Amino acid sequence: MNPELQTLVDRIEWLEQHGRGQRWTAILALVAALAAIAVSVGLETRRAAPLEPEGGGRFSTIAANRILLRDADGRVAGGFEVDRNGTVRLVLGRTGDSSSVRLEAQRNGISHLTLQGVGGEPLAALVGSRQPGLTLGGPGLGNSSLTADDASGLLVIRDVQGRLRFRAP
Repeated sequence: MNPELQTLVDRIEWLEQHGRGQRWTAILALVAALAAIAVSVGLETRRAAPLEPEGGGRFSTIAANRILLRDADGRVAGGFEVDRNGTVRLVLGRTGDSSSVRLEAQRNGISHLTLQGVGGEPLAALVGSRQPGLTLGGPGLGNSSLTADDASGLLVIRDVQGRLRFRAP
């Protein structure tokens, strides 16, 4: 082999070796570009989806005898239920460590709304029945009530000890 031909063969071998390295570099660059495109398409799809709370959903009908409301710590903070007698109750708040509101509708036609203080003592009650009544009270206020007996009104005000302070008629 003459020296010119050997030089030409050496140069071709050098180009082939360099070409292999560039080929792998090009393949890795192509894979990285495809991965970047896949990630950006995935993020765009996530942004386009409606925002739903984790574990939540939308429903047109929910059938249950009892629904509990929980606070951020997982403690029961209220609820809605129907018992075996057909009484429907809505409770907001926890009796004992916070104030609460109770709304109850019974099957026999009696319904009432009760507001309770932190200790569970009734602050106000509104009773709807054949003899409706309104009671206001609380710690240090005594108990005042307004009731209707036989279509006539009755107003009774008592002090903290339960002694009658006012009654009309």
